[in-house]
Amino acid sequence: MLLNKHSSKSGFTLIEMLVIAPIVILMIGFFISFLINITGEVLASRSQNVLAYNIQDTLDRIEQDVKSSAAFLATNNIDLVSPQGYNNDTTPFDNADAISGTKLILNSYATTLNPLTLGNNSTIYAANQPNSCGSSNVSQNTLMYTNIIYFVKNGTLWRRTVLPANYATLACQPMWQQPSCAPDTTGSMCVTQDVRLVDNVSTFSVAYYPSVGSTAVDANAANSGLSDSDRAAAMNSDNTVGVTITATQTVAGRTISQSATLRAIGINNDRTATVAVSTPTVVTQPSNVSVSDTATNTTFTAAAAPDGTLAQWQQSTDSGASWTNIGGATSPTLTLPTVSVYMNGYQYRVIFGNNAGSTTSNAATLTVTSASWTPIVYQNNWHDYGLPYTPAGFRKTSAGMIVLEGLSASRGTPGTNEIIGTLPLGYRPSENLIFQNNSNGAGGRIDVWPDGTIRFVVGNAAWFSLDGITFMPSGTTFTAIPLQNSWVFYGAPWATPGYMVDSNGRVHLKGLIGGGTAASGTVLTSVPDDLQPSGFEFLSADNSNAFGVIALEYVNSNIYTRGGSNSYLSLQALWYPSSYTGWTALTPLNGFTYYGSPYSTPRYTKSTDGQVVIKGLLKGGSTTANTIIANLPPAYCPKQQSLQTVVANGTWGRVDITPGTASGCNIIVGQAASISTAYTSLDNVNYYADYTAP
Repeated sequence: MLLNKHSSKSGFTLIEMLVIAPIVILMIGFFISFLINITGEVLASRSQNVLAYNIQDTLDRIEQDVKSSAAFLATNNIDLVSPQGYNNDTTPFDNADAISGTKLILNSYATTLNPLTLGNNSTIYAANQPNSCGSSNVSQNTLMYTNIIYFVKNGTLWRRTVLPANYATLACQPMWQQPSCAPDTTGSMCVTQDVRLVDNVSTFSVAYYPSVGSTAVDANAANSGLSDSDRAAAMNSDNTVGVTITATQTVAGRTISQSATLRAIGINNDRTATVAVSTPTVVTQPSNVSVSDTATNTTFTAAAAPDGTLAQWQQSTDSGASWTNIGGATSPTLTLPTVSVYMNGYQYRVIFGNNAGSTTSNAATLTVTSASWTPIVYQNNWHDYGLPYTPAGFRKTSAGMIVLEGLSASRGTPGTNEIIGTLPLGYRPSENLIFQNNSNGAGGRIDVWPDGTIRFVVGNAAWFSLDGITFMPSGTTFTAIPLQNSWVFYGAPWATPGYMVDSNGRVHLKGLIGGGTAASGTVLTSVPDDLQPSGFEFLSADNSNAFGVIALEYVNSNIYTRGGSNSYLSLQALWYPSSYTGWTALTPLNGFTYYGSPYSTPRYTKSTDGQVVIKGLLKGGSTTANTIIANLPPAYCPKQQSLQTVVANGTWGRVDITPGTASGCNIIVGQAASISTAYTSLDNVNYYADYTAP
């Protein structure tokens, strides 16, 4: 009964309401479905329009890039720096690859502005290739290029710009183009991100045509089965590309697809890679040069590949241990206006560079020879004593022997190992050498070291003689000698015991020994029998900072001591073997006579390299200064007076060789009581005969 009653408020019965409600729900559902369908169509249509726009915009971009490029490439021609490679490393891009797919690779000009910008936009030249950026000939330089690469990865078409690693300094002007990398990738070359062009790409194809009107595709230009060089050779004759892009995606349950094709023309005539990012190559290395110390305008020349420019010539004065720049280097030819013997052994090299780096040439060595004496450049208050004595100097004879001469003095009070002067490269020993010398009426000690330094060790600075010092330079081969009677090598850096025979037949002895039996007549060592002298010879030797004597035996080839200390004994000596026949008899004067057999007879000789050697054991005579001991002919005379250290009755002695004259020169008693009437040995008196008769 209640069911038939009307609601007093709504005007509808409950039954009527139950009938109307489903109809309303159905109508609402239909309306919602209609709205969804309409919205899907709109979304799909809009997405299709966006897709079409993206593809067309990409093709327009490709067309502009092709028009402004120099060539189509089979692979990138700019060295890739990670992460600019295909796999965000250094993997190269190939225009046709069976795995990574098709790519469009363009060799494009670097420009100051966007290539589409009208007005003051220009291509950019590489710096110093070969002209400087400020040169009026800069237009002759290599152009700067970029590689523009279109490629698909993970279904998305990207545009990447590849530049050389040092592009910022390679170019004469700032470049509008910037290197790009994949999004979220970091690296020195990631100035900007790759341009994301089209997603969901199902087709990206590039075809190459010989001309704009051609319908025949150049299949080899995009044949992934061919090598890069073969594909590049094929596309040489092509100036048109056809690019097709197809993209497919699902939107609101609908599959939409767009495809478009473009043909674009490019000049395709310049596949030149951008300016080299590798360092230049030295094409011509500088050669060693040998000149006289009188030479002028000595030159060293080197050349680099065209992409290398001169950076700097350098000089080394210590066999390449260190280098200094030589100012004013402006060409690949270095000219030395003058040279000196002090420059002997100097080395020269040149650095070539470009904006990618630099390459240093090989070092060339300067050899400077001299036909005369080279003055020693004094150090530490040392100076020449003065006439009639010889100025300090050095020379290398034709046999390679180094000869020192001169009487020096110091204005100060020299300390041990004070440097008097320094010999140049090529005039230095390989080890520390110790010599006995004359020093203000007594024996002194002078050392010569491998660094070329001539050093005062023991003596008097009032005068200090360099006369009679000879040695063979570093690089000379010596034969080791066996030591006897507990004598041993003193140790580095001093000279190891040994001998050698030079091209003039002279025997050179060297070495520093110590620790053995010091009694007179004790055998120190021996040399081969064919090198023994013709008679006993007494030679001065530094013995523990005091005067010492070593004797050369003419029978058993032994060298023995004449007493003294066993702390150390220097074996620096020079003599001729008994087989030598170039002697001239020396006639003693003023009561001096030959001591007698078996000691060396008075003789003198001059070798082909100009060095005079005197020998002989004398007795008698006078100890008065300047007493003439013997005469020598002009060809055997020094230009200035030479002070020679000799053995006088087992101790220090001095004889002088007077300056040469037209009638010759004399061997004289150097100063009062500097010789002994018991015996005076002229053995090992030697000097260079530089007097020239008028």
